[in-house]
Amino acid sequence: KIYKLPNLILSSIFEKTNENDVIISDVGQNQVWTAQSIKPKLEQRVFSSGGHGCMGFALPAAIGSSIADKKVFVISGDGGFQMNIQELEIIKRRNLPIKIIVMNNKNLGMVRTFQELYFDGRCASTVQDYSTPNFVEIAKAYGIDSINIDSNKFNINERAIK
Repeated sequence: KIYKLPNLILSSIFEKTNENDVIISDVGQNQVWTAQSIKPKLEQRVFSSGGHGCMGFALPAAIGSSIADKKVFVISGDGGFQMNIQELEIIKRRNLPIKIIVMNNKNLGMVRTFQELYFDGRCASTVQDYSTPNFVEIAKAYGIDSINIDSNKFNINERAIK
């Protein structure tokens, strides 16, 4: 049941997006969950770096897409988001229409999966000796409105999407 929860959260978010919105996924499990969960609307564009493995791709790509005057939704994991977290300054300074969803599972999930499969569960730097900051507080430090959606009782409200 826990494995379906990311799909339920993303499906709920995608249902509330508009036809002209752009959705950009980062690399990792969030990319898989996005592909499994999205039902793109007619004029929507969905981007990812595909199999190129560019952790941190989504945030800079969202900045470029939003310059075209489109509302952009970023789907990122905690690891990928930390790769370019400083881009929050540009988003705030330019008041760009970007919504960021960080799927924080507190580990580098895709890498961890391979470590479990091929390295007898030795999860160095993915689970063991890995941590995540409070992303809500970081966004607030940049002056960006931010909320935490609790995965145990998620309710995607209009404030989170609009």
